[in-house]
Amino acid sequence: MNIININSDIIITPSQKSFIEEVLFCGDDHHREEFMFLLAKVIVHEFAHAQLDYRDDNVKYRKKDDFWHWMEESMANQLTLEVFRDFSRGYRHYKYQKSSFRSKSWEDTLFDFVVDFVKKQPPAYALGYELFDKRIWRWWIWRNHKDDLGGQKRAQQKNSWLQYVQSNYRNIDEEQAEKLYDELFK
Repeated sequence: MNIININSDIIITPSQKSFIEEVLFCGDDHHREEFMFLLAKVIVHEFAHAQLDYRDDNVKYRKKDDFWHWMEESMANQLTLEVFRDFSRGYRHYKYQKSSFRSKSWEDTLFDFVVDFVKKQPPAYALGYELFDKRIWRWWIWRNHKDDLGGQKRAQQKNSWLQYVQSNYRNIDEEQAEKLYDELFK
């Protein structure tokens, strides 16, 4: 395991790395399996953030407010779910037939694990499941138009969207959500 610390000047020593590995990988196979799923979910989620910010789009938004947080985290989780859905579909079919990770238990549980994990996350993150489930796939519009929504721009539309998703993040109405997205990006 290659453990690196990107956001700190603290250097992790080899003995600290060994201890962390031992803690992470102890237990029965079911718990290593869960750790592998969780680690994969977190890394894919972080790559989704990179995809949402591939041209330094977050700088264009300026101050990261509640609207940004809800939009960014839900979209990152929506993208994460899309990746795991596609991986699971390919895994069950032809793409990964020779993968060293091929396992019947993984095929049956990986996507369900990620869905369950996302649903149990804090509300801004859990919204990602609703967006995925209701097929409200606007991540690319958000990425490409963050600068249109930064600061006080479109404050009324941002507040309307934010109030709606905060109240309905576990069961959004597709039609209402689409309407509110359209208002944001006119």
